[in-house]
Amino acid sequence: MNDWISKPPPGSILDPGFEPNKYCVLCMLFNEGSGILANDIAGGNDGTLMNMPSPPTPTSGWHPEGLSFDGVNDYVNLGVGGLSEIHQTPITITAWIKAPIQTASYAGILSNDYLGPRTGFTLSLRSIGYLAFWSAGDTWDTGGNYVTDNKWHFVVATLDISGNLYFYVDNNKYGPYSNALFNSSAAGTYIGRRFDGSYFNGLIDNVSIYNKALSAEEIAYLYQHKWADIWKPSLTSYFYPTGWKFYRSSMLGGLRV
Repeated sequence: MNDWISKPPPGSILDPGFEPNKYCVLCMLFNEGSGILANDIAGGNDGTLMNMPSPPTPTSGWHPEGLSFDGVNDYVNLGVGGLSEIHQTPITITAWIKAPIQTASYAGILSNDYLGPRTGFTLSLRSIGYLAFWSAGDTWDTGGNYVTDNKWHFVVATLDISGNLYFYVDNNKYGPYSNALFNSSAAGTYIGRRFDGSYFNGLIDNVSIYNKALSAEEIAYLYQHKWADIWKPSLTSYFYPTGWKFYRSSMLGGLRV
């Protein structure tokens, strides 16, 4: 099987042959390279780049491009009232990040949180170098796995219907943290900040939300395969050592190649 080496062309959709895609409600690859929009290939929750150069500064992401956040005022605004599928448990949030030590105490990676009343959730990066998941006013740490070392890390938070919270960092599992409350906020959803202006400093790539607590096996697959098998366009290209080959989606039917 060959990993994708090019960004998704226009018209890309999630590959139905990959089981977790049935539950994916947000999938942002940040491969646009121009304009102020970040496309959601899971369907309809496109974001707007705020306070970033237009076109965005070329940034080498995890696969193949990403967005750079300055920790001051850069973020992606997904708006208010979208993502209705994530208004209750279960949930999984995944992202690739590359970050130095943060200035903000809880720098938002992806957030839908608000203080008054205390509602919503956020996956954040603490200034002491660990992940945290905030929901209904409570915070849990990863238990000691340091990620602010300016290297790429695959970070995940899952919360199941029973209130069991798990973190994964580079496919290493932490938890469970029990009795995690979950609700949603009518406030905006952001990538790269929290509602209170706690901005993320560093690179973020390949952000997804699933309305399912993905299994350890599914998370391992995401970690090991980047975005291979996860998306496909209506007419796509695959790179082989001998050159490019083109296939229509009707020929693929979700088949992994």
